[in-house]
Amino acid sequence: MIAPTETTETDTETDTETDTAPERRALADRLEKAGVLTTPAWRAAVEAVPRELFLHPGVFLPEEGGRWRPVTALGSDPAEWAQIAYSDRSLTTQLDGHLTADQVSAPVTGSPTSSSTAPVTVLDMIERLEAAEGRITGRSSFMQERSQAAPPVSGDLSARAAYADSERQADFPPTLLEEWMPAFLAQLAAPGARFVRAATPEGGRLLYVFDPERESFAEFSGAGDAWTVRQGGPVALWDDVERALASWQDAGRPDVSAVRLHITETSHTYWIEDAPLLIWQHRLA
Repeated sequence: MIAPTETTETDTETDTETDTAPERRALADRLEKAGVLTTPAWRAAVEAVPRELFLHPGVFLPEEGGRWRPVTALGSDPAEWAQIAYSDRSLTTQLDGHLTADQVSAPVTGSPTSSSTAPVTVLDMIERLEAAEGRITGRSSFMQERSQAAPPVSGDLSARAAYADSERQADFPPTLLEEWMPAFLAQLAAPGARFVRAATPEGGRLLYVFDPERESFAEFSGAGDAWTVRQGGPVALWDDVERALASWQDAGRPDVSAVRLHITETSHTYWIEDAPLLIWQHRLA
């Protein structure tokens, strides 16, 4: 006869060093206090989803001189990693389309190509959603998903812009695209185009707008307000952009909050009220 074995029930121990439930509750409190988290269901989501799971293998933190310091989950003190994960900022998770924090051990230079968006931005957008038609509520921009990111325009840029169909003085300086709202309008007017900065062998400044899919370009040379634009390809890119900028200027230079968006299964339509020339329809595939 086998004697019964005595068992004792014990509570499962929790590793308090890696339990981020307190940080999630604190984040929800801050978002609620900031006025961007008002719906109980979304608060429950903030408290339930560990942000650190989306940050592996690590992040890059900005430093002086345009450099990025790698911080990895496995190489950090758990308390420090939790503090980083639940900070109120966007966290860069990739540079230059391939580099992650576990691949380097010292600060590096590079351009962010993937990130975890600041929770305050995400929750503010979710809470303001209207039935995907609505008004654009503020200045936010997002990187493309890694699977959707287009390769950078590279190689001999002057060769790509060697054969122009037209040349004229630009009505608007291309440097205007370094400002937020003009850049937003340029994306609406020429959605496949990309703004590229380069330099001549002598150190002069060259600016380009390329649309690889439509094999079109605009090349700029000059300084200040005196810029010459050369255009080539089936689409006169800068003509399209300048029409949008001129109409925007005539409308009183409204901010992005004046832009409305209507989404259907087949298209996205953007427009600015009381400005009949400022309307764009982007068809989906």
